[in-house]
Amino acid sequence: MVGLSGEHMDLYPLELSGGQRQRACIARGISLCPQLLICDEPTSSLDVITQSQILYLLQCLQQQLNMSVLFISQDLAAVVQICDRMLVMHKGASWMSLQLMSFGATNVILILAC
Repeated sequence: MVGLSGEHMDLYPLELSGGQRQRACIARGISLCPQLLICDEPTSSLDVITQSQILYLLQCLQQQLNMSVLFISQDLAAVVQICDRMLVMHKGASWMSLQLMSFGATNVILILAC
């Protein structure tokens, strides 16, 4: 379902590529059929091709499993590709100092930002 074969089960994380490690994490995350999958920087430290594959995988799983994905990222291109709605934070290091910049449909927020 996530693009890993049974032979990957016996490997240590250091024996997997970055994309394989992300796929293993996604597999763990969906193993209990959640309604919400939280992905914190799932494409960071991956090459562009692998990033695209992971984003496509998340979109497919979201549709197949009928689940929501909370996608946390600083990569605006990835956010645009995968998110219907987005929340932009400023100084969001902690909940105490959270300043909300905007929330809404991704395409609307991008238009308003220009």
